[in-house]
Amino acid sequence: PTPARLATVTGAPFVTAMIRTLATFLMSRARKEPVKMIVLHATAGGSASGAISTLRLRGLSYHAIISDQREVDGETIKCVPDSRVAFHAGASQGPYGSNVNRYTLGASFVNLNDGKDPYSAKQVEAMLSRCVSWCLAYPTITHLSTHYWVSPGRKNDPKNGPGFDIVSFHIELNRRLAKSGHGGVRL
Repeated sequence: PTPARLATVTGAPFVTAMIRTLATFLMSRARKEPVKMIVLHATAGGSASGAISTLRLRGLSYHAIISDQREVDGETIKCVPDSRVAFHAGASQGPYGSNVNRYTLGASFVNLNDGKDPYSAKQVEAMLSRCVSWCLAYPTITHLSTHYWVSPGRKNDPKNGPGFDIVSFHIELNRRLAKSGHGGVRL
């Protein structure tokens, strides 16, 4: 989306987002299906750099990581091109079947995921902006989910905590999308 389009959607003056792309992307494979859902995660660690190192070691990936105040607060780090499948959800089930990686985009907050570590306002804003951009770029996106909803009993991220809860996030995302004429997404 153009800066003017984002300003229309967010209702705020366009602010250049802090977006950094990894020099070498994380593991991924070719995408064969359209993107239909966004899955939110938490790293369960205190830094984007640590998460990226761990992901590289384990052969896992997200499309984006949103850093917090311990590094560059609200910076979006692009880890895998949207056109490729990232390895973020593992054994999973969603509204379009099992193995949700094949039809999703995965983004993670840097957060300890203990229910106490706060999500910063800049971090939540960056994630909202990322989700709005994805929904406008891929009109096939119909759902927003979390890792714990697609992998119940196996994962619990992102936990609601100071500064973030999924229901409020979903409401705000749909409020912003409605300004663009987008029909919104379901949880």
